[in-house]
This record gives sequence, C-alpha cells and structure tokens, in this order.
Amino acid sequence: MRAATNNLLQREIASALETRGLSARAASEAVVGHDGLIRDIKRGNVPTADKLAGLADVLGLEFYFGPPRDVALETRGFHEPAPADWHGPPLPFLGFARAAFAGRPPDPPSNELPSPPRRQHEGSAYMIALGDGMKPEGIHNGDVLLVAPEETPAQGRRVVYRAGEVGGRMALLSSIDGDFLIMRSWAELTAGRGLQQMEDRLRADTISELWWITHVIDGAPGEQAARLRDWPRRPAPREPEEYVSPEPDMAMIARALDLPVGATAEQIVERARVLKQSNEEFLKAADAISSVAAGFRARLTEGE
Repeated sequence: MRAATNNLLQREIASALETRGLSARAASEAVVGHDGLIRDIKRGNVPTADKLAGLADVLGLEFYFGPPRDVALETRGFHEPAPADWHGPPLPFLGFARAAFAGRPPDPPSNELPSPPRRQHEGSAYMIALGDGMKPEGIHNGDVLLVAPEETPAQGRRVVYRAGEVGGRMALLSSIDGDFLIMRSWAELTAGRGLQQMEDRLRADTISELWWITHVIDGAPGEQAARLRDWPRRPAPREPEEYVSPEPDMAMIARALDLPVGATAEQIVERARVLKQSNEEFLKAADAISSVAAGFRARLTEGE
C-alpha cells in the first residue's frame, strides 16, 4: 500500500512539474530550502504532511486528508472531480479578468455563485475571463475561473493581478527577477496570423492584488455536469541553441568599401588598409586644426 501511494505521488509530482515548467530542484527549494525533498520521495520516503502541503501549493495541486470523496484518483487524477453536488457555501464573484480584450464586458452574473464540490483554498472566489490572451495556457474567452489570494508570488502560476489603475489582468507569472514579476500573455495578430507573446515587467510593490487561478470551470457553476478542467501540459523547455555568427557577405563588404562586387579578398584588405590610413590622417589633421583654433581663441581673449 505504501509503495502504491508513493508511486501515485511520484506520478502526480512529475506531471505537475512538467505542466508548470518547473524543475524538481526549484520546487524542492521553494518548500524546504534545499533540493532533497522530491529526491527523497523518488527514493520511496514519504515526507511529513506539512511538507506535502507546501509542495502541493507550489505545484498547484490540492492537498487533502479527510473522508473518502467520489474521485477515482488512479484514473482521473487530482485535478478533475466526478460530477457531484454544487450546493456548498456560495463563493463571491469578483469581476472580470482581461487578456487581449478590447470590447465591452458583458453584464456580470450574480454576486455569489455555488461552490465547487471539493475543499477550496481560503478566500476562494470566481472571476470570468475576457479575451483569448491566455489561450495557450488553457483559458478561453468567457471561461469561469476559480481563484484564490496569492500572498507569495509563485513562478509558473496563472494569475490575475491588479496594478495601479489597471483592472484585473490575466497572465502567466513566467519568472521572478528580484523585486520584479515577469507577466506573460498573448495578443492575436491580424488576419488570423496566430498569437504574439508579450511580457510585462512589473515591480512587485506596484501590484495591489494578486490572485492564483486554481482551476477553470467547464460549464456553469451549479450545474450537475460542471467540473474542474485539467490544465494543458506545457512543452518541456528547450536548451538554448548556441549562437553561430553568419559568414560575411563578401559582395556586401565590397559595396560598403566602394569596390566592384567581384573584388578579391586581397583587394578588400588593401582598400580597408588605405581607408584606415586616410582616416588616421584625417583625425590627425582635425586635431591640428582644433589646436590652432584653441590658440587663436586664447589670443583673442587676451586682447580683450
């Protein structure tokens, strides 16, 4: 039983790391301050509940310990519950979250909507997505978002933020650079030419509200068939390619030196040498003229 539990735990951690684009080292350090947490889990050691809860928070997973629920973990994963009752305590509707949306928002729903059939993060609420600027991250125009307050920004999370006069904006918190948060979203190019990635670099202290998008709802909250959608998997990050300088275009160099296009390498080298010598002679002449002008100015000053 312990081995089966650990295998399931390892699968879910691996899936969440891939989805969020995080390394096991980065996730472990965010929880315990060193890289040994996930390494120990892979060795078959199940950590304490507080460490598991912290890891689940970093990976965007739910950490639950309680009575059995109608969720087949082995076949459905932690993210998507089976259809169930939506008559828990209602959650507030906070407004709209925009990304590449320039139109007029629709009329908002009621101030409260039914709670999903699962344990929620403290302070959970609903928002509605406007625009397709987060389509690559699995959020589409009109989607109902389940959000929770984000006290400590976590890299790799889909978030809604308010900064200054800017209302709720959706973005992927792609990275954290010291006091700056790098927010990524997408804009649709004209004539259906795809999406263009955009990034905003915001000081953390300019963000007045930050919400973590924990789930997207398929269907309207309260409907029996409504459920929480799985996030799309992100592709594994590619290693940066080594930059190779392009070969010089001899014809372009010849034209720049005012030589025929078919000039040989020897002609190009000789022309460059002559120009360099001429340039040096010009600079010497300019220095001499500058010195004469300075002396002349000094004599005029003395005559005054």
